[in-house]
Amino acid sequence: MLDRGFFNQLKTDDGDALVVGIMTDRRGVPARKALYVVAAEDPWDESPKVRTVSFEGAGKVTAFAANGPVPLRRTADGRRYAFDLKSNGAVLVVFEM
Repeated sequence: MLDRGFFNQLKTDDGDALVVGIMTDRRGVPARKALYVVAAEDPWDESPKVRTVSFEGAGKVTAFAANGPVPLRRTADGRRYAFDLKSNGAVLVVFEM
């Protein structure tokens, strides 16, 4: 589980490890930050799968992958966002506070 102020409790439903990069806006906009989330547990595609990544986030939250926007779902408690991530996939999650 990963916490970093503008998001909390980033985790997968199955406990798989993620590679996560934290980014800030190059133009110096302090209220805009992003996470680059990568599923890197199976680099040779020997056992591809889809897992759910979830987190708590502040402000307006959007997500993007190579093919365009990624739908974000709200978890049953309404406090968390969730999205599906395929093996070796990556998603950029943008936070605007």
